[in-house]
Amino acid sequence: MTGHHSSEVPQSQTEHAPEAQTPTADAHGSSEHGRDDRVFPHDSIAESSMKEKLGELLEQWPLSTPDLLDALPLFLRRQQMADLLSMDELYRMVLDVPGVIMEFGVRHGRHLAAFTAMRGFREPHNPFRRVVGFDTFTGFPDVADVDRVSRSAVAGRFALPTDYPEYLRRVVDAHAEGDALAHITDRTMIVEGDVRETVPRYLADNPHTVVALAYFDLDIYEPTVAALRAVRPYLTRGSVLAFDEIDHPKWPGENLAVREALGLDHAALRLLPGRPAPAYLVWDG
Repeated sequence: MTGHHSSEVPQSQTEHAPEAQTPTADAHGSSEHGRDDRVFPHDSIAESSMKEKLGELLEQWPLSTPDLLDALPLFLRRQQMADLLSMDELYRMVLDVPGVIMEFGVRHGRHLAAFTAMRGFREPHNPFRRVVGFDTFTGFPDVADVDRVSRSAVAGRFALPTDYPEYLRRVVDAHAEGDALAHITDRTMIVEGDVRETVPRYLADNPHTVVALAYFDLDIYEPTVAALRAVRPYLTRGSVLAFDEIDHPKWPGENLAVREALGLDHAALRLLPGRPAPAYLVWDG
């Protein structure tokens, strides 16, 4: 949900569901709250049209479902291609770092599935590389004042159907079936609930944890700062922390959380070349 150039903003960094409690806007784009929504990153008319057309063509797929699975890149827009390449670059940064890959803010689970697939070909014989995703799946539990810049920052925003987590588990389990170490269970885990409760509980249940890669996409302040504080003792030099909204004007809570839990001067924040997000840092202790 971030990015500086609207034509290159990945889907994960734009509004991809109907607004909850959308204020009215005048002909110049200014909302009833006095903000001009045009200044925030958003898809152009041409991009929205392209997405709609590709969706229609996907629905009209004339061949079999197995053929569709093999042909999915036909419908992969450049934003999603950049997103997948970004996840692979982050993964490759920690190939020599022990520990788990954690994602905070899973939503549909595309990163969780991607990390699972990457593990299968990047390090197929590493039995300790667990991928763990945390999400409420019921939307934001609550929203702090700092987050209220965005009209999407309301409790319950980005909620999914109640049966979606189980569906996602079936998807990642299907991915894992082809792994060389498929006989080892729980190598990809989905943890439901508020991260302020679930992350400390996970760490208490798994005291051997080292965090190799942590990807933060929670959008808002309080869950992000809680997750950062919880995982900090489990970082090692070389751990990678990546942030989806570190400088997004609609989601200032992530920036505040990083400043409070880590400090922006602790390690250099970097971008992957040519991409507005995620920003990442390599932990140096």
